[in-house]
Amino acid sequence: MQLAELTQRSETVSGTYRFIGVDEQTLSELSAQINSITGDTTAQVGSALQGSAVDRSFSFLVPLIGLVAVSGLLQVLLLVQAFRSLQELGTHLILGWSAFDYCVSLFRSVLLSMLLVYPVSFLVTFFTMQGYGLATVATVALPPALVTVAITLATVVVASLVLLLVRPVTAIRNLVSKKIMIVMLAITYCASAAGVIGMSIFLDGPIREIDRLGSVSQQWQRVTDYQILYKQDAGDDSASFTSGGGKLMADYYAWYRTIAAEAGVSVVNTRYHHKEQLENWRELGVYQNIPNKPLWYFAASPSYLESVGLNLNQDLLSRADSGERVYLVPDSYSEADAAALKAWVAEDVIQLSQQDSVIQTEFTQNPRHSFESYQVAEPLFTWSADLEVESTTADPVILVVTPQNMSFFESESLSAIGLENSYIKLSSDAVAKYGSSEYLAKYNLDDNRPEFRPVSDFIAGLQKNIQEFLQLFAGVSAAVLLLEILALLTLTKLYAAVNRRSLAVKMLLGHSPLHSFRFTFAAVIAVNLLGVLIGLIAQSNVAVLVSAVMLVVQPAILTILVAQSHREQIAFAVKTV
Repeated sequence: MQLAELTQRSETVSGTYRFIGVDEQTLSELSAQINSITGDTTAQVGSALQGSAVDRSFSFLVPLIGLVAVSGLLQVLLLVQAFRSLQELGTHLILGWSAFDYCVSLFRSVLLSMLLVYPVSFLVTFFTMQGYGLATVATVALPPALVTVAITLATVVVASLVLLLVRPVTAIRNLVSKKIMIVMLAITYCASAAGVIGMSIFLDGPIREIDRLGSVSQQWQRVTDYQILYKQDAGDDSASFTSGGGKLMADYYAWYRTIAAEAGVSVVNTRYHHKEQLENWRELGVYQNIPNKPLWYFAASPSYLESVGLNLNQDLLSRADSGERVYLVPDSYSEADAAALKAWVAEDVIQLSQQDSVIQTEFTQNPRHSFESYQVAEPLFTWSADLEVESTTADPVILVVTPQNMSFFESESLSAIGLENSYIKLSSDAVAKYGSSEYLAKYNLDDNRPEFRPVSDFIAGLQKNIQEFLQLFAGVSAAVLLLEILALLTLTKLYAAVNRRSLAVKMLLGHSPLHSFRFTFAAVIAVNLLGVLIGLIAQSNVAVLVSAVMLVVQPAILTILVAQSHREQIAFAVKTV
């Protein structure tokens, strides 16, 4: 695009320029002239304005938690295997084996499984990154495979140290401290239990949001038939996107002005000015006059206001159509609150009228405003997707907005997209009629291909995002919960193995299995009771529920394990006798 055409289309000279057939000296002289006009340095002029931001959210945290949980589980299993193999190590040492050879033999299956890590990582990456070349897939699959191999090797090395550092006599006579093994597994069990409780407390937030979103969705049912601007292409208006040209905004305004009075066409945009914002205005001197209390501010067309039960008289409509900004003030405002509000609005009108814009309206050419008192028959929907604020309000301050009384703020925002940012709201019939390529072409918008979607699509998207997050985090929580149960199972097995002789003696003396494992039962019950207590203190329904379930499930699992251990002790006692 040549400079003359760019200026004609976008009404700006901002853009990315390429100079062809110019030598270095001429380019330096031209750059110096541009610098003197714009005040920018040569580096600033020569660098394209661009940027990006990546919000990984929980895409890093959740896999990290899962990786830690699985790694911990693998380490516990290998350590237990190492401890249980100490006596067998002693036998192999007598037969002339080295401790290293025995470790390799013991963990051979784990070491061989590492050969499959990269092929599996490659296949998973290949099926999740369809459309990419094999070289790209192979490169992307390599880091997770290396991490997996490194973690597996580390766990094998740690478990092998138990066997490599033990003295041969200790291994042969099986004199390894029982307390160390029991304490190690107890710590693992308590740590996994703490992880489950922590995740349960964290899950309360998303679950509450889903519950609240359900109630908010019911409120949104009243406006789900509206369609709002979802996306648009740059088309021939790329300068409007990249460098502040106003051509696209002017085209949208011209298009809306011709359809504003048609059936199915409305404008509504809402903003909530909270207490902190009002205080910031006061501290920063944004306004000399500040409202006394937080308020909802609606910019709404007469058609929208009539659809929600606010009937406007003809005199008010005529004044709005002539370019006068008419503000509706709730009759519930006290005199002092109404006075403070009107002073703020009057100051805001002055500021709006002083702003330059490519779009000229009757208001920008002759600024004026007025106030009318009104009474709301029923609370009005706030169009807010923020779950932290109310979905309806009984006392919004309303600007009756028309194409004629728009300031730059409204007229240049007609092209805004999204659930909360958009201004234009259309019925399906209006979209079909006024959003067609033929109609849009009259206002140079056919190349931008604006796409309108029902409000219901946006609400479904919000709910889907929260549910997907909940499913993802619940999956990680389940993995940690499995780690806790496996730690309990291993703890019981190891306790029975290292105390085999004493348990067999107690059994022969008539002690019941529950009596022999009374301390294990007490520890399990105490940990889960503590979880219930922590959940109550943190006011976490999920933590209380999970801990309560574990308070029943884990003792039941422990009872089964103890019964199995009891049968093993009988067999051992008979064999010993």
